[in-house]
Amino acid sequence: MLSYIKKSGTALILFTGLAALSCLFIINSRSLYMLVMKPLHISARSGLSSDEILKNYNVLIDYCSPFTHSRLTFPTLPSSSSALSHFAEVKHLFSLLYLLAAACLLSVRLFLRHMDAPDCSSILKKAGRGCLFFPLCLCLLFTLDFHDVFFAIHRVLFQNNDWLFDSATDPVILLLPEEFFRICGFAVMVILMIFGLGLLRLGAELSVCSGFPLSSDKPIFSSVPALYPPLQEMQPIFLPAPRNISDSSVLPDPSDAGLHPSPDHTAHRDTL
Repeated sequence: MLSYIKKSGTALILFTGLAALSCLFIINSRSLYMLVMKPLHISARSGLSSDEILKNYNVLIDYCSPFTHSRLTFPTLPSSSSALSHFAEVKHLFSLLYLLAAACLLSVRLFLRHMDAPDCSSILKKAGRGCLFFPLCLCLLFTLDFHDVFFAIHRVLFQNNDWLFDSATDPVILLLPEEFFRICGFAVMVILMIFGLGLLRLGAELSVCSGFPLSSDKPIFSSVPALYPPLQEMQPIFLPAPRNISDSSVLPDPSDAGLHPSPDHTAHRDTL
């Protein structure tokens, strides 16, 4: 029972770390925003040129990074105090997301180093199934009613109404329509499912390495050749010479061709 809880907990930590990593990848993927900017008609909605939109969007993403310590100031857009307060909360959440991804993935790496191949394989498979099952459930929710899910997430994450923007005072909201967040959500799920398929594949490969511990000195894959030892070099086989069962010697049959005794030899025997 304790072993099952330990493996399930490790699989959950691995899933959480990969989910956080998937979110961070999409957050920092500015090419995704550039890709959907035209289909979502962001330029027409905001009345800004594409260059202006990208400048303000890049400033916002740079500010939300935990490695940026400057104040948020949009190049061409005004901002209210409530909007700046909301983006400060978003920056804090993104920083926690970085810490969560790093802590989960590093702790799982430490756990797996001290586990045998069967336990490691079971953990990877559990986490892989979670990475496939959870996005499928979210896809169903997003397809049914993304608007309600989007608002519910904001109510859970934020304890105020600063996230309710007015486009008259904070036109930055026109650069971030709800449809964009829906696309980001689907993209996160796709990346998470790719992680899931990779974990299932790796778990299946490790399942053949039963009994070989994971360690930093001897990786699990270094023990795989032991399952298939090289064939010994073929040596020539010499059969032993035939031995007579009786003690008496076997004389050749004189009737055989070419084995008749010579006359000298016969005479020598008669004199004896």
